[in-house]
Amino acid sequence: QAGSFPMGVPHGDRDGGRDEYPRHDVFVDTFFIDKFEVTNGRYLEFVKATDHRVPQNSKNPTRNLWQGDTISDSLADRPVINVDWFDAEAYCQWAGKRLPTEAEWEYACRARTTGAHAGDLDAIAWYGENSGGRTHPVGRKQPNAWGLYDMHGNVWEWCEDDIHSTYANAPSGGSAWVDKPIRGSDRVIRGCDKHNDAKS
Repeated sequence: QAGSFPMGVPHGDRDGGRDEYPRHDVFVDTFFIDKFEVTNGRYLEFVKATDHRVPQNSKNPTRNLWQGDTISDSLADRPVINVDWFDAEAYCQWAGKRLPTEAEWEYACRARTTGAHAGDLDAIAWYGENSGGRTHPVGRKQPNAWGLYDMHGNVWEWCEDDIHSTYANAPSGGSAWVDKPIRGSDRVIRGCDKHNDAKS
């Protein structure tokens, strides 16, 4: 449901990066968001329907999980990785959806909580200390208060917005903050992944 929330790091808080300051009030209109991260199985449907390229690690091909345009049964329920912003955008268009704005993502993740994490971190997130360095099937941890899973961990999640060095001059209406002529890798990712220390 629509609502307002304070986005960013509280003044004087040492957590977070400089790009998470200053804290500012944002109003977000009503929107829908998937309760699970996109799985390899669902992404495979997209690849087969559109002949889109398969997920690939651009820096280290030995880290590719897909074998051509097939996946093992053990990967089907795990979140897809090795997709860039353009891949994510193409998937969303095929699925009749869109990427969330950064404000929508944070609003959904916080679920009206005010702390750094929307619940006990070990109960809601796969991250560096408990993931074993691998992704896990979606929905195995507890959801947040709005029934959304894996917002804090498992894999990073793309947003619509461009990356900015601070929130100064950020829109207050929950819309995407897009102002760069070349779009793509300089887009916001939120959450955490299996290798990161989500507590910092």
